[in-house]
Amino acid sequence: MELPFGQVVDLVPEAVIIARAAPLHEPGPEVVYVNPAWEALTGYTAADIVGSVPDIAHGLWSDAEMRQRIRDAFIRGTSYKTTLENTHADGTRYWVEITVTSLDTEGNDCYFVAVERDITDQVELKAAAKRLASTDPITGVLSRKAWLAEVEQAFALRRRYDRPWTAVLVDLDGISDFRAEHDIGATTRVIQGLAERIAPIAREQDVIGRFGHDDFAILLPETTGEDGGLLAERIREAVERAPIEVDGSHHHFTASIGLVEPGDDRTVAETIARFEHALAEARDRGGNTIVAG
Repeated sequence: MELPFGQVVDLVPEAVIIARAAPLHEPGPEVVYVNPAWEALTGYTAADIVGSVPDIAHGLWSDAEMRQRIRDAFIRGTSYKTTLENTHADGTRYWVEITVTSLDTEGNDCYFVAVERDITDQVELKAAAKRLASTDPITGVLSRKAWLAEVEQAFALRRRYDRPWTAVLVDLDGISDFRAEHDIGATTRVIQGLAERIAPIAREQDVIGRFGHDDFAILLPETTGEDGGLLAERIREAVERAPIEVDGSHHHFTASIGLVEPGDDRTVAETIARFEHALAEARDRGGNTIVAG
């Protein structure tokens, strides 16, 4: 008895797309069949894709390296598996896990079947977990560990391509005395207030991290120490000018700021030590000042 192929595959819950595999080079394989699950997943109809190259919903065939990997898998008699970010017909993005397998047929024609499984929820959950792990829960900026990872990348770029960057470390003057006189909730609000002063001043490419209990570090890519000093001065002025409201009361603070351009530093640790020393010197000078290390 010959099985009704179309009826069977139409019942499969995963998206299925079948194409004539030869030639694998440009313009690429021709789609001969998609099942209803594929239409539901992509938002396209069979009429949109049958008879064309299967790039309407993903770039599986637009990348030469990927085509070669599929071709090599077919030669070995194995399947090719990958994940791709796709676009629905309405323009929204989603992620799929795709397994491509060649089909043995009689005659000269060669076909492949691609089974696509929607993994958008898993990808988004993983991304959310990564964001949570790298974000300071109090202020929403990067954690110290995540910020230092960004610095490592900037340091590598400077060594390899001589790309400039500057780091700024900002601390509130008088925060220790405030903490001694107020509860943890009030101190937390002050720390959040400092983050709120910094965020609008930092540029889109700048990277803000909570470096310690009360201080914030800012990585300024493609920025010399001189230009970094201008941004640091804007932060100092913003902190001095605008009080932070805590439980209906306004509290005035100033900021000590250390600034460093890595220059000839051999390691990230040397750079960090320099700008921590610069911050300490700014405090020793009475605060409300900027010191370049």
